[in-house]
Amino acid sequence: MKVSEVIIATESGLVTYRTGREEASPLMSLYPLGGRLFEVSNDYVYIKIILDNGTVFEYWFYKKFKTNFRSGGLFVDLFIDPIGDQLHQTAWITHDGNYTPCEHVKIGGSRSKKGVHPVSKEMADELLRAMLVFAGTSARKAAIIKESVALFGKSAYYKDDDLTPKNRKLFDFCLTRRIER
Repeated sequence: MKVSEVIIATESGLVTYRTGREEASPLMSLYPLGGRLFEVSNDYVYIKIILDNGTVFEYWFYKKFKTNFRSGGLFVDLFIDPIGDQLHQTAWITHDGNYTPCEHVKIGGSRSKKGVHPVSKEMADELLRAMLVFAGTSARKAAIIKESVALFGKSAYYKDDDLTPKNRKLFDFCLTRRIER
């Protein structure tokens, strides 16, 4: 899987990344809640991820959606920034979204489904890896992060936490073309 383009829009503007190396003013506004937890301050954050095979993932995160960006403790901070720049934040927040059952999931031309994960855990972890590479993380480091999440993130995907009841209502997801394997 390879990301070819990322579009981020908020009420304050829009930026398109085609190489992952473009400089852009941050659009995502965040409010720190403490304990490595942040809340989206924008009215909305729209993220569109386009893969090289034409698959399109679209996310709408709304005000008060909570994220910890990159999970893991202080030891992991030595290897990768827990927040990062706008593209890394996009990778982390979409991964958090993929791990949260959502009230509005639309796949292809199907009707919207309620209370389901946007994508499988395997797809969520692979998309995280691809987004990290697009954001400038080395392929090796992104693969290690993916394998760590695959190993240690199972409970986060399959079991709801205290944030899930509110977060599931604060984002929408649309997949406009399925991945062909």
